[in-house]
Amino acid sequence: MPGLSAGTFRVNSTSTLWGFDANVRRALCKTCDFRSEVFVGYRFLALNESLTMNESVTALPGNTSDPAGTRVTVSDSLQTKNRFNGGQVGYAAERIWGRLSVDGRASIALGDTSQSLDITGFQSRLRPGMTTPDVFRGGLLATGPNLGHFQRDRFSVVPELTLNVGYWLTPVIKAYVGYNMIYWSNVIRPGDQIDRTVDVTFVPNPPPGVPFSGLNRPQPTFHQADLFVNGIQFGLMGRW
Repeated sequence: MPGLSAGTFRVNSTSTLWGFDANVRRALCKTCDFRSEVFVGYRFLALNESLTMNESVTALPGNTSDPAGTRVTVSDSLQTKNRFNGGQVGYAAERIWGRLSVDGRASIALGDTSQSLDITGFQSRLRPGMTTPDVFRGGLLATGPNLGHFQRDRFSVVPELTLNVGYWLTPVIKAYVGYNMIYWSNVIRPGDQIDRTVDVTFVPNPPPGVPFSGLNRPQPTFHQADLFVNGIQFGLMGRW
């Protein structure tokens, strides 16, 4: 804001996905060059994500709200955690030509996704001549009604598809490279949880004379999203 304030705005985002499954398998066909099987088991997935927005502003001589040189920091942070637990069924097959092989696996899991949302925010103001800043609870988008910890559960579907091309280095060890895709329905992600309607009276140090709107916002939205994960995988497999 030329003549009033100058500063910076930084956004940091993190995302971590991991999981595992455990299955009981039954062979349908098992020959020298082809095998197929069905399996049933348990699937777990965990998605942890965060979005942090930091605004650092210094008041200039033309500022009428704060003395020139006042440094204001506003921070909004949203963290989401999704935990899927469910049962799955699937089919796997492999075709071998000499040492070369092609194998695929398809599965679908049904279960519960536990969704948790943590929203925090603060504002600090350091005026000229002060050694310790004043700190206030609430930022700009994270303030008032949406501050805190919130949790919900939703039904989810998790299909997975894998296709690999492999080479048998020995009769029991295979090297492979392939493609993997996972879809996960009904997850929450931090950027989707921002309520852009904000009653300014909930923001620390609002402009003077602003009346309460009665909207009681921002609120935790729990907006649902679908997650697609695509990747290239490679590794070694031993069989005995």
